[in-house]
Amino acid sequence: MEQVYTDLRDTARKIAAKYPEPDFYTAFSRSVEMSRDSFKSNRLLSNLRDIVSRYTNDNLGHGMGHARKVALDAGTIAAAEAWNADYTRQHTLDIILLAQCAGLLHDMERRQENHAVKGAATARQTLGRESRLTDEEIDTIAFAIRNHEAFKPVATPGTLEMYIISGSLYDADKFRWGPDNFTHTLWHMIEPVHPPLSKLVQHYPGAMRHIAAIKSTFRTDVGRVYGPQFIDTGLAIGRELLAVIKTRYADYLDSNE
Repeated sequence: MEQVYTDLRDTARKIAAKYPEPDFYTAFSRSVEMSRDSFKSNRLLSNLRDIVSRYTNDNLGHGMGHARKVALDAGTIAAAEAWNADYTRQHTLDIILLAQCAGLLHDMERRQENHAVKGAATARQTLGRESRLTDEEIDTIAFAIRNHEAFKPVATPGTLEMYIISGSLYDADKFRWGPDNFTHTLWHMIEPVHPPLSKLVQHYPGAMRHIAAIKSTFRTDVGRVYGPQFIDTGLAIGRELLAVIKTRYADYLDSNE
């Protein structure tokens, strides 16, 4: 089965390559650049990347690669939301940093039950050791991490900063439910077990409905406008991939494998 899944992974990536980059990255090119500059140059973020790389080495698709994408997109969303709120440039840079800290740290406890709650506590400890952030800033990051799961009750943010950081983390994380689901996450989750192909196909309709349901959950103004495109593209890739599975590997589906 390993060879079959390798072929399907490569096929999914070829399918995904046919689709254009989401409009989000063009619409907010200035915010994208600010987020990238912060991510490259900030010493705290560099230290956190080292910690996350060690801590999430075997996180089934939610390791450093995932954290990096979430951090960069969370920083971009936060920058756009901060500009909309008429924040100064320095305040915007501060907000980007907090969003990126949340993005890097949000899945450190991904393998644990109630991982968002435990992850918020771990983030507090990590930031208390590694940073000079204020207690209020650490509270804001922990709040975002605690509330980043989908389809669960969300606490009301107490400040505009909490709203921006929490919403930016959630939306950036849920962007990954689009193309990333079929180019990376799925295959990381499959790799340790290589289940029968029939089992994957059996779970496909429910998984696709679950992904589609994310479209109505985005929390920021930016996410609500641009997030659904990520999801629609992911669903389109998923449908094409399923068609390949049913034709190229029909014999596997008709057998007990």
